[in-house]
Amino acid sequence: MGYNSRIYCWVLLIVLSSCSVKKNIQTTPISPTITPTIKVNPYNAAILINDSALATSHMGIALYDADNNNYLYQYQSNKYFIPASNTKIMTCYAAMKYLGDSLEGLKYSYNKFGEISFTGTSDPTFLHPSFKNQRVYNFLKDAGNSQYILDNKRVQFKPFGKGWTNDDYYEDYMNERSEFPIYGNDRKFFSMLDTTVSFIYPSQATKNIYSGSTGLRTKVHYFVTDTTAIDLPFYLKLLNDTVGKNNVTKETIPLPTLSNTIYSQPTDSVLQYMMHNSDNFFAEQLLLMVSNKQLGVMNDTRMFDTLLATDFNNFPQKPKWADACGLSRYNLFTPEDIVYVLGKIKTSFKEERINAIFPAGNQGTLKGYYINNSQLIHAKTGSMSGVFCISGYITTSHNKHLIFSVMVNNHQVKGENLRRKIEGYLMKIMED
Repeated sequence: MGYNSRIYCWVLLIVLSSCSVKKNIQTTPISPTITPTIKVNPYNAAILINDSALATSHMGIALYDADNNNYLYQYQSNKYFIPASNTKIMTCYAAMKYLGDSLEGLKYSYNKFGEISFTGTSDPTFLHPSFKNQRVYNFLKDAGNSQYILDNKRVQFKPFGKGWTNDDYYEDYMNERSEFPIYGNDRKFFSMLDTTVSFIYPSQATKNIYSGSTGLRTKVHYFVTDTTAIDLPFYLKLLNDTVGKNNVTKETIPLPTLSNTIYSQPTDSVLQYMMHNSDNFFAEQLLLMVSNKQLGVMNDTRMFDTLLATDFNNFPQKPKWADACGLSRYNLFTPEDIVYVLGKIKTSFKEERINAIFPAGNQGTLKGYYINNSQLIHAKTGSMSGVFCISGYITTSHNKHLIFSVMVNNHQVKGENLRRKIEGYLMKIMED
């Protein structure tokens, strides 16, 4: 075969091969397009994130699987937010761990003359109307001569917390802190007559006078800031009057050894009151009680630093902790921080105890919310102008145990509307 013939054969083979491939492509059935299945995260918070009413707000969400120790969903969960009363979650942990099963209501000893020397412990329940059992009051009433020991070196706090605002000064949710609270440092007087109720106390004017359906109402705060005065502090004058004696005097000396203790209330009943009512005064006083017991002084700032260096030394993001109750806008925590503390509570204490202290659905500050699944959620809310947070525990309908924190700052949504939006999101998670 000549050279030209060989070339011709090769060309013919290539053409025939091309036709064969083309024929095969044309006759091969075309498979239908397969659309990949995209699994939708049931915990996705798009319902909140894409809400037009929340578009200009700041939001952080953390949802944690407590059974498998992993996050199920996170949205800006490492960003700092003002937590408002979610701050009480940290205070609650400290009180649950360090205050024992009952609060120390009074420390005292007898001197050689049979007189009683005693001091305050910051217990917020003394003569508080919500606590009927008053062991400290009964003890002082039945005691003989009493001497109140005021050790100024032990009292290392100011009446108001860092960052508390003037706007809140007149409100009954911002009472002054003290070493020996009485009536919750807040007492209300009612008069059916349209006349002013007079009440004398140091260098302050009567506050919050307003008319109501029952007549004039006057709200009185007890001011106890002048603890260095030679005269008997006002709260001790009131104590003398209350116990019906004039035998309580004051000595400002180094605190002697006070070997005896009167226990006032079961700790968990006080914590339940604090968490269900979101009581700022109780949170502040309980933190001072923890400080007094752990450090030997009543110093909230030192106690924050101590907790951050010990119990809370593994915060995901180091917070700024300014007060015990959340009134201060100086407080800064992330959703992951809140979940971290809730996780410590869950692993440190029995579930029954936690569920008794944290409000369930339709209880406390959750009243009117999560009604149909009330026992599937136990949580703490926190709110102030432009701020709403809710953090706690969820048990789903399939018995999954979750820890969550939803924090919203700088919103301009009506409070109830925002709560309902978040309720709808969390209810879907409960039903998973």
